[in-house]
Amino acid sequence: MGQRQETIVKALETSRRTLDETLSRVSDWNLQVQDEDQKWTVRQMLSHLVDAQRGMTGQMKRINEGQESVPADFDLNRWNKRAVEKMTERTPDDLMQQLAQDHRALKEFVSSLSDADLDKRGRHSSLVIMSIEEIGLLIASHEREHTMQILGKIGETHP
Repeated sequence: MGQRQETIVKALETSRRTLDETLSRVSDWNLQVQDEDQKWTVRQMLSHLVDAQRGMTGQMKRINEGQESVPADFDLNRWNKRAVEKMTERTPDDLMQQLAQDHRALKEFVSSLSDADLDKRGRHSSLVIMSIEEIGLLIASHEREHTMQILGKIGETHP
């Protein structure tokens, strides 16, 4: 594994460690942790993270294969809302297991890429054209952002 791949994997591992530590402190999975946009609970945020990681991994794979990653008219907000709704019946334990399984697969995928692969570009679900490397790093920063939202709210309710 090259240095660039290692940087992505380390970022993914660091963000996941922080998320796992944060989720271990959650006692109320129905606590609202997002005040804007979707107004998600901790469980809904976890559902979103499962879907986002899977979706962005798929985008990276399609870009690497030279395929269109998402259509030019993709509606990310609509997708996010619907994806979370579809996971309503899944338990936090099930979601965490899925997140961990997909995380392992993501790290394996990133580790298998060449530097030339990391430079390949395509449309991210935000409609921004990005490299595979940028999307890999975005997965980690996206996870950190939502982890901080959760941590901020559980910190308010757990002295």
